[in-house]
Amino acid sequence: MPVGDWQFWVVSLVVLAAAGWLARGVLPVPWLSRRRRRARRERRATLTIGGKAPR
Repeated sequence: MPVGDWQFWVVSLVVLAAAGWLARGVLPVPWLSRRRRRARRERRATLTIGGKAPR
């Protein structure tokens, strides 16, 4: 491993950044994930049979 070469470190940082970007969607780590939980409003579905509401 050429640890004295600057290109090795640049490529290593790029690989680490890409791995972190991929891991943010898989791992449940709060600082890697950008997903925020939104309050979902529940909505009732209208049940129909053949386009008409049942009795």
